Amino acid sequence: MLLMALAIYLLFRPQGLFNGAFNFTHLVSGCTLPQWLVDSMPDALWYASLMCFQIPLDFSRSLARQSVTILACATGPLHELLQYLAVVPGTYCRYDMTAYFTILITYLIICLIKYLKRFRC
Repeated sequence: MLLMALAIYLLFRPQGLFNGAFNFTHLVSGCTLPQWLVDSMPDALWYASLMCFQIPLDFSRSLARQSVTILACATGPLHELLQYLAVVPGTYCRYDMTAYFTILITYLIICLIKYLKRFRC
């Protein structure tokens, strides 16, 4: 997922990565992607990869583990919200927020399914 996000940055948004130090747009000169995909997909892929590496949220574990997992889950949406409130630099994008919440809800459903499977008779 991270490699796909990097490819989008290198091929379609070179100005957003290392201030344009790497520009490979000539490789895809005839190809265009929808702007929402170019703008939001790298963020969604980054967040999805973060969620893939999270330990499934398990309420029977220690409070410290739960706190770290919840903090990691909140990273993407919180950063986007802080952009909306102009607390951190960046531009708020509703597509990013939609992608973050879709991934977060999917993650929580997976955690719930794993949790329920543990207590099946």
